[in-house]
Amino acid sequence: MQGDKTGGFTVFWADDGLDTGDILLQKECEVLPDDTVNSIYNRFLFPEGVKGMVEAVRLIAQGSAPRIPQPTEGATYDPIQKKENAKINWDQPAEAIHNFIRGNDKVPGAWTEVNGSKLTLFGSSFTTNGPNPEGEPLEIPGASQPSLVTKNGLVLFGNDGKTLTVKNLQFEDGKMIPASQYFKSSENTSLQLSQEERAIAEDLRATWRRILTNVPEIEDSTDFFRAGAASMDVVRLVEEVKLKCNGLQLQNEDVYMATKFEEFIQMLVRRLRGEDAEEQIPIDYVEMDTNNMKIQIPHQLFINGQFVDAEGGKTYDTINPTDGNVRVNLRIYQT
Repeated sequence: MQGDKTGGFTVFWADDGLDTGDILLQKECEVLPDDTVNSIYNRFLFPEGVKGMVEAVRLIAQGSAPRIPQPTEGATYDPIQKKENAKINWDQPAEAIHNFIRGNDKVPGAWTEVNGSKLTLFGSSFTTNGPNPEGEPLEIPGASQPSLVTKNGLVLFGNDGKTLTVKNLQFEDGKMIPASQYFKSSENTSLQLSQEERAIAEDLRATWRRILTNVPEIEDSTDFFRAGAASMDVVRLVEEVKLKCNGLQLQNEDVYMATKFEEFIQMLVRRLRGEDAEEQIPIDYVEMDTNNMKIQIPHQLFINGQFVDAEGGKTYDTINPTDGNVRVNLRIYQT
């Protein structure tokens, strides 16, 4: 939430205090601009944490494990971040808002009020400068200007005029949707399942039952999270789907956006049928044959999720250094 560029973990010796023991070893990693707890955990904390524990045990067994006193100056305990503390302050720069949203992703979730109800925001990315994208305006109390619902998500503005884009939204009832779908009808035609698809559904109903051990029966209306599931159960469900559905790779967000069993099966079947494939971005390639290969090179500017020509019409010649010939005319962005 503070925009730190470095993260990591510490293995320390236990003592009578709370997290005050001598340091045994430490590992650190770069915090990427759009990182969340989940992405850092999957990329670094989990794999390197396992290696770190193995290394710590080995050092102890060898009698060579260090004991480095923790510095006391500036040391503090952080309280639990609760939902009431995760309300977004819009009177700050876009990067600060972005850091606050990703710092609260997924728990407890940064939120704001829209039309008198809480709306929680997930999947923030800090947008590079450029013209504002086309979208339908959405008023947010306290924001410097209306946000925009675009095909790439909800574009939000800081008090410095810069932007960030949020991928997913969650309503007070727990339902999560892609931010791009905010103004679209929630009415979806229910799929009629084939016999094979019904068999997959019943197999996954049994999977839900094994995960949700406190629920005697999984109904179509059973909500995964209201029935007691936590974030690690999401990981387990995603892996179960991969095993049972010919390697189909869901994302954790897919589960959050289809929390009821019936919704989950409908989403899954659409994926299996290929109906939920991501929209392809139109690209005007320059095609050429070189080294017995046919290659395609985009030559336009990529702005707000689409390839566009430069408004000024200026181009930049890329030269083949071996013969001095022009290979591609690239469009130049002008501020």
